[in-house]
Amino acid sequence: MMAKESVKRRLESSDQGLSYTEFIYQLLQGYDFVHLFKSENITVQIGGSDQWGNITAGTELIRKLHQSDSAFGLTFPLLLKSDGTKFGKSEDGAFRHSPSMLSPYKFYQYFFSVPDADVVRFLKIITFLTLDEIKLIETHMKSNGYLQNSAQKKLAEEVILQIKLHLVAHNKCH
Repeated sequence: MMAKESVKRRLESSDQGLSYTEFIYQLLQGYDFVHLFKSENITVQIGGSDQWGNITAGTELIRKLHQSDSAFGLTFPLLLKSDGTKFGKSEDGAFRHSPSMLSPYKFYQYFFSVPDADVVRFLKIITFLTLDEIKLIETHMKSNGYLQNSAQKKLAEEVILQIKLHLVAHNKCH
């Protein structure tokens, strides 16, 4: 880990530094990947781009402990809000899709409250609407007859629909 550029940069930074918790987290996630590789034959770990160091810690541990080159990591760019902050579970005001942690009403309200600056991008990234359908919504948002938050309502409905479809498919498999 000490050879990783991201760790070096954080250790050398006078304003950021690296806490023990942040440092050890790479090891914990790495060993988690090792465990899944060994016990469940999991060979790919997927995460946001901010998880790259943690994921490669796991692939390196697998390579060293099991002499295997068949563990891989895949990351995607983080989903950011228009203000540059992360859209995710570790952020303030983050949503949870578990009814025990967040009511379905509040889950719907989360997406219904997305700022206009984010709604079109979120429609493109987290729904299955076609680009043509999204373009119509975007054009309508700029028109005089636009009903405020109707784009957000569509976003919220689409996300809820996807969850329902996922749950139906999941229940059919189990």
